[in-house]
Amino acid sequence: MRKTTLATTALVMTIGAALGTTPARALSNKTWVSANGVDTFGGVCSLSQPCRTLFSAYLQTAAGGEVGIIGPGDYGTMLISGAISITNDGGGEAAIQAINTSTPGSPSSAIYIDAGSNDVIQLRGLTIDGAATTFPENGISSGRVAGLYVQNCVIKNFRNGGLGIAFSPDTTGALIVSDTTLANNSTGLYVSPWAGTTGVTLERVIVSGSNYYGVMVTGKSTGSVNVTVTDSVISGNPGYGILADPTGGGSFVVMVARSKSVNNGVGVASFGANATVLLSNSTITGNISGLISVNAGVIGSYGNNDIDQNNTNGAPTKTYTQK
Repeated sequence: MRKTTLATTALVMTIGAALGTTPARALSNKTWVSANGVDTFGGVCSLSQPCRTLFSAYLQTAAGGEVGIIGPGDYGTMLISGAISITNDGGGEAAIQAINTSTPGSPSSAIYIDAGSNDVIQLRGLTIDGAATTFPENGISSGRVAGLYVQNCVIKNFRNGGLGIAFSPDTTGALIVSDTTLANNSTGLYVSPWAGTTGVTLERVIVSGSNYYGVMVTGKSTGSVNVTVTDSVISGNPGYGILADPTGGGSFVVMVARSKSVNNGVGVASFGANATVLLSNSTITGNISGLISVNAGVIGSYGNNDIDQNNTNGAPTKTYTQK
């Protein structure tokens, strides 16, 4: 994670130098970017005089403020170190085209977040694309943050060892992803907290075409990690569709409700006695292996799932009564 921070910080300093300023926050509550905008020293980034890049507008936005996107364009990669909302509400494709900002073996990110323990970051309506990268870039990486909310986004083509979303808070944090597609990444969603209580919610999310993992929940945290996957599709990932694999002493629980894990290598897997995956009204089909439990990992079923037509179906380790 430190390598990621250093690589992205170097990019931030380079951009700051180009703008003739150092990364410092101004006090505009709302700023704007446009493909026809201009990044200038002291620019106001207003609706009538928008900036060109998200990073430039962010530097001139008050903590907890908002950067609005006026129309389609490529708005550049960025580091986020405090509370902010970045929103595109129907203005065409607001793209963040990742470039090679690191060296082999030292992943960077199109959007890197390392904020305060009380900061909330909201990202809406973005298309984050790693097609131009040849190094292991990530789409969104988040370290310390109180809450990260990703809505109506597309994160794709981070295939050279990169992750669509990497969520690794070092203290209590929450991630909510809704109405979002994670496609053609090495791993779609990677949750690996270091400490604290971690909550992750996926609603109406598609995770498809990963090199290996669709949704991976792992890490050395000794705290509790609770993940809920609702009304989502995990499909076409040749390794694991959904994997719970804690490596510390924390309790990891993944609830999968009204969702599909189909056409993967393994539909659902639970590794170790601290891992529990619960299935309700969900479909596990078309996988090489449907359900896998290793080293006393728990896969619980509420008795209302379709687990069929896998090469090997497997079976839940526990059955629960609906209440």
